[in-house]
Amino acid sequence: MTKTIITTALAAIVVLTAVPAAFAASPSENVTFKVSTAGLDLRTKRDAQSMLRRIEIAASAVCGGAPYAGDLGATHHYKVCVAYNVGQAVNQLGSPVVSEISHQSTATQTASNGR
Repeated sequence: MTKTIITTALAAIVVLTAVPAAFAASPSENVTFKVSTAGLDLRTKRDAQSMLRRIEIAASAVCGGAPYAGDLGATHHYKVCVAYNVGQAVNQLGSPVVSEISHQSTATQTASNGR
């Protein structure tokens, strides 16, 4: 019985949506990606890292992919969009291990940017 409950819980899906219209190609654009937790045990660090990577890849796609590095304005908007969507998805997922890894990653990036 416990195995069935865990399997059902791990089959949850996280949905990323490009909510901030400022980051979308057009104000009416609504892009959604579903990120599955299938095959992952989010109680383990390794699988939680895999889930976070899945979320980051989907967030990048939702935000239109990385722009040309020389376009600083577009790069800034892209990074803000990705960070927003990753944060929303991690919160929606509700996994303490994924949340912890995400927060550690954000803290490391902030420190490396000199903030």
